[in-house]
Amino acid sequence: AAAAKTLPLATAVIITGTLDVLPMLVANGTCQAAVESKIGLAAVKFNTQQFLPGLLDRSPLAYTVRDDDKQWASLVHWVVNGLLIAEMHNITQANVGSLNAATLALEAQSVLGYATGMANAFQTGFPAPIPANFVARAVSTVGNYGELYQRHLESIAPRAGSENALFTD
Repeated sequence: AAAAKTLPLATAVIITGTLDVLPMLVANGTCQAAVESKIGLAAVKFNTQQFLPGLLDRSPLAYTVRDDDKQWASLVHWVVNGLLIAEMHNITQANVGSLNAATLALEAQSVLGYATGMANAFQTGFPAPIPANFVARAVSTVGNYGELYQRHLESIAPRAGSENALFTD
């Protein structure tokens, strides 16, 4: 916010409704500055760009699903939470297949499918049964939340000190 004070005063606000036109508006001089999430701006292809220091918004990254499929939304919710729980318990893509379930906290045992009950909540109405170890399979395939974040987002929106950091950090 302090860095923005050094910019010349804007004379007009342009609301585009989409980021697709932003590179053209910047290139032709119509737009000299844009406000958007770092993830959103990083997705736009500019010839040059500079992210100013500081934050104007503290919204965490979140997943989105269609609102007419509550079962799918529930499954996505539990996969994301399971990836976070895996990270909290230092369960990674590299070690998830070799863990000793007896040494894990009950929360980790439950979400990884070693304790009964977790997957039962997802069985009703799904076209195919959801395996009890569905979160363990997700971690095995893509890693825990921290591994995913590091691979895809860390260079754009550093996680440390943000809403996307673990609450234990």
